[in-house]
Amino acid sequence: MKLPAQIKLLHLALLFIILSGIIYSQSQPVCSQCGKEIAGQYLQVEGKSFHPEHFMCNKCRAPIAGSYQKKGEDYYHPDCLSRIEGLVCCICGEVIKGQYVNSGEKIFHEDCYKEKAAVRCAVCGEPILGAYFTNIYEDAYHSAHNSEYDKCDNCGRIICQRLTKGGSKISDGRLICNLCLQGQVSSSIELDNLLTKVFNRLKTFGIYLNRNNITIQQVNRTKLVSFFGSAEQSDELRGFCNSKISESFTKDRKSKTTYSHAVYVLNYIPAIQVEGIIAHELMHAWMNENVKKTHPNSVVEGSCNYISYQYISQSQNSERKYILKRMEESADPVYGKGFMDIKKKFAGLPTESLLNYLK
Repeated sequence: MKLPAQIKLLHLALLFIILSGIIYSQSQPVCSQCGKEIAGQYLQVEGKSFHPEHFMCNKCRAPIAGSYQKKGEDYYHPDCLSRIEGLVCCICGEVIKGQYVNSGEKIFHEDCYKEKAAVRCAVCGEPILGAYFTNIYEDAYHSAHNSEYDKCDNCGRIICQRLTKGGSKISDGRLICNLCLQGQVSSSIELDNLLTKVFNRLKTFGIYLNRNNITIQQVNRTKLVSFFGSAEQSDELRGFCNSKISESFTKDRKSKTTYSHAVYVLNYIPAIQVEGIIAHELMHAWMNENVKKTHPNSVVEGSCNYISYQYISQSQNSERKYILKRMEESADPVYGKGFMDIKKKFAGLPTESLLNYLK
C-alpha cells in the first residue's frame, strides 16, 4: 500500500531530526568541569571530557597540559601532588623525585641531606648515613671507627687528629689523648694545691681530717697497681690511699692515736679528674679513721665514689657533666654498681646520713 506523499515527507523530517540529534550529541561533548557543551577541541581523561582550560590541578588551579596524577577523584600536577604528600626537600624546598632521605620526620634530597643536614663524623668529618656511635661527650662517629682507633685511657674519646688532636702512648702503656695531656696536672705544687682545695671542700660535707697528716704524690699505672699486690684490678683504678695508724702509750695505757695518709694519684690526668680522685681517696682516709665496721668492697668503693660524685657535682668545670655521666654509666661491679647502689640509697639526703650509715 502506498503512503500519501505528505506522510512520507513527515517520516523523512522525523528521521532527519533524530539523526541530527545523534550527530549533534556525538560532536558536542559536555565538559565534566563546567557542565557546558564543548565546541571545538577538548580533552578526554578517563572517559570524561573537558574544555582544555577546565582540566585543572586541584591544588594550584592551573590547567594541566601534560602529565597528571590522580588522588581520589581529583587531578593534580605531579609536583603539586608531591607537595601535598610532603615530598618536598626541607633544605632546598624543591619537590623530591626519586630516592630521598627520611630523618626526624623530615625528608631531604640525598645530596641536600649529605651537604647540609647530615650529622658529621667527629673522626673523619664525612656525613653519617645510617646507624652511628655517640660517646658521652655527644661526639657522633661512624660505627666502623669504634674498632679502628684507640681510645684515651682518661676520657674515653677516640684518639685521632680531628677529635683530640692526636695523642701519645706513655711509659706505663696507657694511651692518652692530647686534650688530656694539655690539661694534665704536671707539678707537685699544683697537686698539693688541689689536695688543699678538696680537703677544704670536704669539710663542708662533714668529712674532717687533719691536713698535716696527709701527703700526696703522682704515680704511673705500674706503681699504682703494685700497691694492690696480686689482687685483680679494675679499669676504674685511678688512686690509692695508704693509711697508717701510730699509737703511743703512757704507763701501759694508750694515750694517743695518730693517723697518716699517703694519697697516690695516677699521673697524666686533667685537674678536674684529679680532684675527683683526691675526694675519693680522702673518703678512704676518713673511713680508715672513723669506721670500725667491716663493709663489702662494693659499699666501701661505692661510698668513696659517691663522695667524689658529690664533689664534682659542685664544680663549675665544663667537663663536670661528662665525668659524672661516666661514673653513672660504669659497668664495673664495684666502682659502678656499688656507687649506683649508694647513690640510690642516699641521693637527696645530707652527707651525714651516709657517714652515720658507714659508722
